[in-house]
Amino acid sequence: MNVIETLKYMSDHLQIAMVVTNYPEEEGNGELEIIHANQPAATLFGHMTPRGLMGADVKSLMPKEISVDHTSFVNAYKGGRRNQFGIMGSWRQLHALRNDGTQVPVSVNVADVQNNTERYFVAVFMDRTHEVQQQKEIEEAKVEAEKMLAEVSKAHAEAEEAKAEAEEGLFKQQKLTNQVS
Repeated sequence: MNVIETLKYMSDHLQIAMVVTNYPEEEGNGELEIIHANQPAATLFGHMTPRGLMGADVKSLMPKEISVDHTSFVNAYKGGRRNQFGIMGSWRQLHALRNDGTQVPVSVNVADVQNNTERYFVAVFMDRTHEVQQQKEIEEAKVEAEKMLAEVSKAHAEAEEAKAEAEEGLFKQQKLTNQVS
């Protein structure tokens, strides 16, 4: 089994989105054509089947603010500045672009896979939608808790003030009662 067959076999048996691209041989060409994608990747990126991703440039999976610099990152990597941007072999949290133009939060890890005759880039994606939603709910709950704490503090201060006024009134009443007696 060669590298691409192994990658295809692996990706088709994993329940995580995986995309395999060519390794651009031409100098200055940072375009990465998708040559294999599994069903989880197709689903993540809004396609019915992996065929919808085949042949596309990997930049089609990225929002414009990311894709604009992608070619220069690929060329820098090919030029030997592999660790300059920390892109390969580390998980990054960013947004991916679905087929319908909506963005989805993902974690992505890219690897350079090769042997003596074959070389590919492999990207693994994890959908972070649920995680991002949970984080948003936690932040909203924190804001609500802080608001409630402020209200409780205000009510406590008002209660202390009312107590002081009541004690002062009681003291005055006792003083008057003693004077009348």
